[in-house]
Amino acid sequence: MSFATDAEDSRFDRLAQIGLVHESYWQQNVWRWGGTYAHARANPTGNGAGLRDLNSVSFGTSVTLDDSLDIGLSASYDGKSGTSRIVSDNRASPAWGATVSLNYNTGPWTIGGYYQNARASASGNQAGNDRLSAFELGASYRFTTRLRLYSAWFLYDLTNDRRGSDPIAGSGSVFTLGLRATL
Repeated sequence: MSFATDAEDSRFDRLAQIGLVHESYWQQNVWRWGGTYAHARANPTGNGAGLRDLNSVSFGTSVTLDDSLDIGLSASYDGKSGTSRIVSDNRASPAWGATVSLNYNTGPWTIGGYYQNARASASGNQAGNDRLSAFELGASYRFTTRLRLYSAWFLYDLTNDRRGSDPIAGSGSVFTLGLRATL
C-alpha cells in the first residue's frame, strides 16, 4: 500500500495504490500472480474543464521454470481516466495495455525480451487515440557478482490517429551497451 498527497503532475493529487502478490513454489519452479489498483484525484479547475480522476487496475503472472526460463504476462486497464469531463461527445478510447516477456538464464548469460502494446486517448488540439507498440531484446554476461556487461535493442512505434486529420506517427529504435560495476 502507498499514499502520497502530491504528484509531480500538478493536475492530480492524493495518489493511492494497493497491490497483492501470491507465490507458489514446486521443485525449481515458481509461479507468481498478482494485481494492483491505483487512484489519483484530479484537481478541480476554475472553469469547470477539469479532468476525470485517474483509476488503474493491473494484473500479471509469471512463471520461472527450472530456475532458468522466465515467462511473464501482464495487462492494465485505465478506462477513460484523465480525460476531459466536459467534452459532450467524448469518443476517447479506454486506456489499456498488455505486455508479454520471455527471459532465459544459463550460467553467466541472461537473454530475453518483451513486447508491449498499449492504447489511450490523447487530449489537446489534436485529440485522438495514442497507440504504442514496443519490442526489446537484450542480453547480459556476468563476469562476477559485481561486474556485468549488458546490451539491449529497443524498437517502438507510436501513433496518434488525430480524428479528422492525418495521423501523427513516430517510430525508432535505441541500442544500449553498458558495463555495470558494483563497489
